[in-house]
Amino acid sequence: MQEPDRPHILVLPPILVGGLLLVGVSGHYWLWTMTPFPIVPARVLGLVLFVSAGVLAHAAHNAMKRAGTNIFPTQPALALVSDGPFRRTRNPLYIAAVGVYLGVAFWVDGLVTFLLLPMVVGNRMLPNKRLKLAGADRLVEAECCAPDGARTLVQRPCAGGRVARSLRAIR
Repeated sequence: MQEPDRPHILVLPPILVGGLLLVGVSGHYWLWTMTPFPIVPARVLGLVLFVSAGVLAHAAHNAMKRAGTNIFPTQPALALVSDGPFRRTRNPLYIAAVGVYLGVAFWVDGLVTFLLLPMVVGNRMLPNKRLKLAGADRLVEAECCAPDGARTLVQRPCAGGRVARSLRAIR
């Protein structure tokens, strides 16, 4: 039986980040009300981080819709997205989730929320998804810039182009 083409996620990242945020904020208000930063700069920084994370998430969502791939992380990837925020990072939605967490943590200014931060950005909490395109048996991925500037997913460097970025080999 062939394994379905989707990432193996035990807990969806928004639920994980939101749950840890709820635990951190509750712990701050009910258990340990220590505040590590001055309130006004912390609130300003929290607001900036929260709004920036929202803008990043919106841009990533739009880029994924334009590319025609699934946005929900339990569904298979249908296309390689290489525009918008994906030009700089492979995980802008996870970065936005961490930005929301940090924004709320600074706004609340609670030590407990910052102590839970390593669990949010830890090795297994927000998985680094490998790209699998539906129907591909083996991909040695490289983004190749054609002379006209178009980006394509290829198995070897494009003739007349250059390899812009090497991605992982999936076998």
